[in-house]
Amino acid sequence: MLLPASTPLPLLDSGAGFSILTYNVLMPNSVDGWWVYKYYGPDTPAEATMRTAKPHVLLITTDHWAAPLLGEAQHPSILTPTLDELARSGTRFTNAYSECPVCIPARRTLMTGTAPRTHGDRVFKTTEPMPNTPTMAQTFRDAGYQAYAVGKLHVYPQRDRIGFDDVMLDEEGRPHLGAVDDYDLFLSDRGHPGAGFAHGMSNNEYTFRPWHLSEECHTTNWAARQMSRMIKRRDPSKPGFWFLSFRHPHPPLVPLQSYLDLYRDIDIDAPHRGDWSNSFDELPYALKVNQGAKTHLKGDEILRIRRAFYALCTHIDHQLRLVIGTLREEGLLDNTAMQKAMEALSGKLHASEVHKDRLATRAQRKRFLTRVLLEWRRAS
Repeated sequence: MLLPASTPLPLLDSGAGFSILTYNVLMPNSVDGWWVYKYYGPDTPAEATMRTAKPHVLLITTDHWAAPLLGEAQHPSILTPTLDELARSGTRFTNAYSECPVCIPARRTLMTGTAPRTHGDRVFKTTEPMPNTPTMAQTFRDAGYQAYAVGKLHVYPQRDRIGFDDVMLDEEGRPHLGAVDDYDLFLSDRGHPGAGFAHGMSNNEYTFRPWHLSEECHTTNWAARQMSRMIKRRDPSKPGFWFLSFRHPHPPLVPLQSYLDLYRDIDIDAPHRGDWSNSFDELPYALKVNQGAKTHLKGDEILRIRRAFYALCTHIDHQLRLVIGTLREEGLLDNTAMQKAMEALSGKLHASEVHKDRLATRAQRKRFLTRVLLEWRRAS
């Protein structure tokens, strides 16, 4: 049962057998959340300890993943058994969206809780420092949490930790902006220095091929493994805020061959194309440029591209099981809140211009360019 946070506390009598928990995803100290309570009967000592302890928080983001791409959302082709189970066990927020569907601005909004007018970017400024405002990570730390991140932050300078205690960084390359990220260092340690893009695919177009190195060297495996290590290396005296930011299914489209094979016998849905997009001369200039760059993608090639994209999604879905399993092994699962955020067109809480191209789905075509899917699971 949910009541607004303004509900007078005397109405929630824990002495009568109610267990009372509070949460607010972005601001642990905020009063704008909800009081959540369940009737358990008289608290056992273990339940009393759980009731007074701050929950751990795991926030997972993906880049370029549209909200309809989920089995639980009745998608006809995608394989997402892990996220489907989370959705059935929790809450799916199907009408959330990003006010600025561009990669860097949306990430800044997620991490600062402010609009582009405040944080200073609505157009993708690659060398714009973060604004001097509190971040989600720092807010959690101020509330007594340890805060760690793995994966893509997309901030500048790239090694700005934006309030986290530490970050294991995967910036999708971009050493020209001043930093070699931790994923590239990992590849070097494995005997593959500078080989992250040796597959030849671009991170801003839809040519695809199978991953060229071993499975353990794939960035999706690396991110899940690093987050599992972060959780195992936690300070046991503090609650944890963990941010796991996968770079895929954003291009480059380089899925493992085994995940391409999963879709070999599955019919891939064709993209929806709204009638408005056929009037090329009436399109805004930016959409003319985007559509013109994709005119060579037709028919079966588009279906093959979508198959590769879905393969990257399923790979992430399966790797999430390692992280959830780590929480279970460490005895943390019953006191961990998990949120999954998908940029409807660019995996986190944002969507990039790619979401307006010929591969877009119906939900993406509506100016809902970034319906955000949040999966909330409160283990109890």
